[in-house]
Amino acid sequence: MKPPPRTAQNGPLRPPGSAALVAAALREDLGRGDLTTRLTVGPGVRARAVLVARRAGVASGLTVFASVFRRLDPRVRVRLLVREGRAFPAQAVLATLQGPARALLSGERVALNFAQRLCGVATLTRAFVRAAHAASRRVAVLDTRKTTPLLRALEKYAVACGGGAMHRRGLFDAVLIKDNHIKAAGSVAAAVRRARPWAACRSRSKWRTALNSKRPWPPAPTACSWTISRPRA
Repeated sequence: MKPPPRTAQNGPLRPPGSAALVAAALREDLGRGDLTTRLTVGPGVRARAVLVARRAGVASGLTVFASVFRRLDPRVRVRLLVREGRAFPAQAVLATLQGPARALLSGERVALNFAQRLCGVATLTRAFVRAAHAASRRVAVLDTRKTTPLLRALEKYAVACGGGAMHRRGLFDAVLIKDNHIKAAGSVAAAVRRARPWAACRSRSKWRTALNSKRPWPPAPTACSWTISRPRA
């Protein structure tokens, strides 16, 4: 399995949007500040921490893990010992940290939540990929849109770390006609007829032109629900 690409300057690539997610996660957990740490630990205390894997797995999200502490205090020094996408054994040391104790204590849970979840997704994906490749190397394991709200970029990144491939980012970049679309459109043929101009276009401007063409399109149904059916006449 090839790990995700690296850059000469930045090392392992981070998932897009991870900085905003880290900031939001810290706001959610810290609120007005880490009360317990502020009351019990002096501002000048320094500490060292080690991230140890309890079980074997595949590394993913360690760069996000590190960014949590760096955002809290740029004086924290994080050393990542396993590349993203690489397998590691149980009890492996994945990272070491050194810096102000307050930052290490305040960022611990948020950082671990990111690392544990993304490593878990990558590890399970790797298992599926290996099972598929045992049957045929031509089989690809694709992800879905069934991701945790707001964590899609991270979870799809973890799938890539595990050797999987992205199917589509969201509703905006590919056509996937499902049962409810067929019911709402009236038939498979009607759904395909409506979607076909998009497939023939290479840009949004051409797509708009296709939408505004003189071709008559069947009217959309007037009502639907999660269990979609066409309204009866």
